[in-house]
Amino acid sequence: TAIAGRRWVIGYGLRLAMMKCAESLEMRQAFADVVSAGIAKGMSEGLKHGVEHGHAQRTIEFLEA
Repeated sequence: TAIAGRRWVIGYGLRLAMMKCAESLEMRQAFADVVSAGIAKGMSEGLKHGVEHGHAQRTIEFLEA
């Protein structure tokens, strides 16, 4: 399917980028900075929409009926 194809392309692209970045310390640091910025943006977007991070270990009893 189209989604599976996109996943493969993204996964393959990330692996290729990681291999290229691993060759250079400067590239490795730049890649880490980009990933960190993406994670921070995703978390801030989630917080803006009311998503609380770090509560993955909650059980069903914590949910409201």
